[in-house]
Amino acid sequence: MDTTLVPFPTTKNISRAKISRIAQIDFSIHRHKNLDLIEIWSLNNLVPRNDDNPYKWRIMPSAYTIYLNRAFFRLETLKHAVQHTMQHTTGEQRLIVPLKQQLLHLDITLDQVWEEAREADANDWMNGSWRSKTLDEWLVIEFHLQRHNTFDIDTFIDEDAGNKEKLKMDPFDLGESYII
Repeated sequence: MDTTLVPFPTTKNISRAKISRIAQIDFSIHRHKNLDLIEIWSLNNLVPRNDDNPYKWRIMPSAYTIYLNRAFFRLETLKHAVQHTMQHTTGEQRLIVPLKQQLLHLDITLDQVWEEAREADANDWMNGSWRSKTLDEWLVIEFHLQRHNTFDIDTFIDEDAGNKEKLKMDPFDLGESYII
């Protein structure tokens, strides 16, 4: 798909070191003094908690709360699945490559979201109506496909002429029900 902001990784050999770097950071959501915003806190789970750990990482609009909670849940699930599969030499080892790719893609996506939020905050653009282009795209793909690899996105687009337009929708409009 030519509009994908975060390309799906094609590498099949994602290092243990990269997986460890992803796995060592946990995120949580906290209230902000401005109720239109939330604070994203980061915790390095390899070092003891102290005054500097966890730490406030980014500020985002509160409208993203439920979606970020779901992304964080998926991130944690993928981290545990990858680590468990890497530790055990028996069982479903054929699943490790796609699991690692999914984990890496979500990590890269969140990194891009964090950069957009950092830039918005630094330029005083961060408010309750600010939008992350990367997170919005991820949410739309998540709603329609639940899969972010290039093959599935291209197949979705090719299945129906209107599907490419569906991927350009506002994610906050998806899933709403209307009473007629």
